[in-house]
Amino acid sequence: MMARRGKSVTAVPALEWIAAGIGALVALVILGTIGWQALTSGDDPVPLLSASIESVTPAGAGHVVTVRVTNASGRTAAAVQVEGEIDGQTSSATIDYVPGHGEASAGLIVTADPRRRPLVLRVTGFEHP
Repeated sequence: MMARRGKSVTAVPALEWIAAGIGALVALVILGTIGWQALTSGDDPVPLLSASIESVTPAGAGHVVTVRVTNASGRTAAAVQVEGEIDGQTSSATIDYVPGHGEASAGLIVTADPRRRPLVLRVTGFEHP
């Protein structure tokens, strides 16, 4: 007797094709986003950082001023130093990381009430990561 040798054709279920298509689409979107950021983030030579008051909270004998630092550049900044001065008192904080086109917050502790007296904010330095 002779054994019959034939090819067994198993059809791939439609659900597998749909899952593969979705996976390929997600991978292409991720690669496209990474490529776009790599091409466009190099336009700015340095981070463009600015600081603004987000909120003021009374705390004991002083006030905690929440400061938001915004980076208008595509370049990332690390170890960002923020300083606030009110009535001759200076308070400073360091933010670990402010991403390109992102923001981060820090807290400054001052004795005078920044809601009644002007608080001068400035970013005094950063490191290139």
